[in-house]
Amino acid sequence: MNANHGQLSPEERENQQRHIAALEAAVWAVEHHRELAELAYNAENEQELSRELQNRTGYTADQCDTIMWLQIQRLTKHAREQLTANLHEMKQQFH
Repeated sequence: MNANHGQLSPEERENQQRHIAALEAAVWAVEHHRELAELAYNAENEQELSRELQNRTGYTADQCDTIMWLQIQRLTKHAREQLTANLHEMKQQFH
């Protein structure tokens, strides 16, 4: 953090924005796990899945990578609550 009034440097701000975007994508994946499973099942390969996710959600390629690498353990109730809390906390810090 920048010593001047606790403001983030441009690099820190960009990193935080990327982190928030990744968390948003992960939350979407958890909340839409059935739709995601169907997309993955019907996709020929990871590239096709990424393109379909981008078309369906409007997410960036990086966000779609986050979704595709999301571990199944994230579907547990505790993990979902923690993921949502982390996203809320990051957004509160950022805004």
